[in-house]
Amino acid sequence: METEESISSSISVEIDFSGIQDLFLVSTPLQVINAFEALEYFDCEPDRSLIVLLDNHTPMNSRHLKQIVAHQGWRNVVHLPSMRQQYLARLRLARRSALKRNSLRIFEYLLQRTMGIPIEQALVGRHCFSELKQLCKSLPKLRICFVGYFGSPYMRHASNSVETERVEILEEGVNQLHLYDDVHAKTSKFSRIFYLNPYANQMRRMFFGLKLRAVMPLHFFTAYDLQTTDKIIVSRNMYPRFRRALQSTRSTEDVYFLGEWLTAWNCFSDDEYVKYLRKAREDYSGRRFIFLPHRRTPKSTQDAILKIPGIEVQDLGGPVEVALSSMDPRPGVVTGFFSSALFNVSMMFGDAIEVSAYRIPTSHMKKNLREFIDDFYDYSDRYFGSRVRVIDRLLADVH
Repeated sequence: METEESISSSISVEIDFSGIQDLFLVSTPLQVINAFEALEYFDCEPDRSLIVLLDNHTPMNSRHLKQIVAHQGWRNVVHLPSMRQQYLARLRLARRSALKRNSLRIFEYLLQRTMGIPIEQALVGRHCFSELKQLCKSLPKLRICFVGYFGSPYMRHASNSVETERVEILEEGVNQLHLYDDVHAKTSKFSRIFYLNPYANQMRRMFFGLKLRAVMPLHFFTAYDLQTTDKIIVSRNMYPRFRRALQSTRSTEDVYFLGEWLTAWNCFSDDEYVKYLRKAREDYSGRRFIFLPHRRTPKSTQDAILKIPGIEVQDLGGPVEVALSSMDPRPGVVTGFFSSALFNVSMMFGDAIEVSAYRIPTSHMKKNLREFIDDFYDYSDRYFGSRVRVIDRLLADVH
């Protein structure tokens, strides 16, 4: 097993930035996996490719980023930590002071109205992207800038702050499909991302010091079967590197059920959740059935699930796509109520793993949650078909 010291030692300290021709901006383990596929697909030279780990998430996410990069042996790596705990500690102290608390309220209001992000997110990312701005200045003109998630304002700022021939967007789940639809919608949410009033642009530059511009057409490097249009140019990621590694692994009859945040956000009570999970379990009688809790799955829900005969609860310690990539043997089935990971597993593993989703009732949920979950089933039907089988039998239990 790799130690923290060995992982840290894999992060490059001295890099000749003048020789870099391709830049990868990533913030999640799945984006790192997609970056490795892009290296091969776009004929990038490893010695002239730089990967920047934009670590504005949890310590566990940071550890996974480093582990994957160390395992794959990426040569030029820059890790930009967010100083998350330090900034959030300062924010808590400021909120204890009445004078500072009033000032913060005004600041938070302006931040939300002009940039659309909470103050915690701005403070957490501030240090990371100040460093990124300095890094961008040291880079020559690039061939391609790869961006992990274009929905992030930080990554858009960064990609627009380097001189590059084009920007390729690495795929990440349902967000990629939302972006694809928004770009083509007649009343597009996407347009509001770019065509902001001058005051909003000024606020963005003041806080982050990075440029903002709209770039059309967009370039997607994606595993999803999307069509090239006048607004989006699609390059298919078929995961050849990843699937070559799969050829030496074995499969079992085990069933992995992916948890999510339904009880955490009061969409279901623990009892209701257990009822639907029991019904799903019935389809796999005689097979080992393992529930994988989401990071937002409450402990009370996990405790209730542990009481169901024939169901185990296991924490893989990170994203299921990443865990499965190094698992031998691997499960034969991955299922759940809804999750972007179901889409990703179906594309990455192909026929090696059966993927399905159990449709749940949503009419009683808040509008934004209902639309989000219904969009998942809609995308499954439109873009995945039989690769992600949607099962409707739970709807018979709606009162």
